[in-house]
Amino acid sequence: MPALDADTDLRNLLVEFEETTHELARRRRERGMEFYVPNRPQLQVHQAAARTILFLAGNRSGKSTAGAMELCFHLTRRYHDTLNGIAYVAPNRRFTKPIKAVVVATEYPIIDRVIEPKLMSYLPKAYIRKIRRTPQGFISKLLCADGSTVDFLSNEMDDLAFESADWDFYWGDEPQKKTKFFA
Repeated sequence: MPALDADTDLRNLLVEFEETTHELARRRRERGMEFYVPNRPQLQVHQAAARTILFLAGNRSGKSTAGAMELCFHLTRRYHDTLNGIAYVAPNRRFTKPIKAVVVATEYPIIDRVIEPKLMSYLPKAYIRKIRRTPQGFISKLLCADGSTVDFLSNEMDDLAFESADWDFYWGDEPQKKTKFFA
C-alpha cells in the first residue's frame, strides 16, 4: 500500500502546483506592475532625473516595456517597488494627481500589436474605467478610474491631431515625424 500513498501524494502535489500556477497567472493579469523587474538600462531610464529621456537601444532590449511601465507609474502614481523599496522614478518626475498622457507610434498596427498588449499586461485592471476605439478597432483613448487619460496617436494621423493638446506625459515609441513631435 505505500505505493498507493506515494501516487496519491504526487497527484495532490501536482494539483496544488497547477492551482498555484493558475493563481500566479491570474495575479499577473490583474496586477502586472507588481511583477515587473527592470533590467539595468530600464532602471536607468526610470531613475533618470532628466525631463526628456531617450532610450535608444537594439531590438528586444526592453524599450517598449520601459515605456509602458513609465506610463503605468505615472498613471497609478506607484513609484516604488513594494517588495524591496527601490524608488523607480526620480522624485522630480513624479505626479501627485491624475494626468493626461499620450502614446505615439509610427502606425496603429504597432499600437495594436505591441503597445496595447504591453500596457494592458502591466496596468492594474481595476484602474481602467473605459477604453475607446477607432472604427477600425484600434485603441484611441484610455480613461482611468481616477480621471487620468491616455490618448493613442500615430504618424498616420494628420498633423492637426497633435496640435493644441496639453499632455503631462509623452511616450513616443519609435522615431516620430518632426512636425508631430513639435506639435
